[in-house]
Amino acid sequence: MSINDMMDGQQASISSIISPPHLKRRLMDMGFTKGTKIKIVNFAPMNDPIIVRLRGYNVCIRREEASGIEVEECTEITGCKRCKRRRGRRNRVMAKW
Repeated sequence: MSINDMMDGQQASISSIISPPHLKRRLMDMGFTKGTKIKIVNFAPMNDPIIVRLRGYNVCIRREEASGIEVEECTEITGCKRCKRRRGRRNRVMAKW
C-alpha cells in the first residue's frame, strides 16, 4: 500500500521507497526512511498535496511523490511489526529495573 491509499488520520510505518534516485534521496533527506512512523494529517482541497506527520513535524508532499512511498498499516490495536519489536524491547529493558 502507498501513502496515496491511506485515509485522513490513518497511521503507518514506511516499508520502502520506490522512486527515481534523485527523488528517493530528497524524500530520505526529509525524513521518509524505512521504519519511520507516519500519520496522514490532512489533504489539500483538491486532494493534492498530502500533509503527513513524521518525526514530530508536518511535511506536505505531492501525490505523485507519495505514490512511491510504500507503507505498512499500523493501528493502535494491532500495531505494526516495527511497533511490536520496539514494545517488546522496551518491556525487556524495563524488567531489568
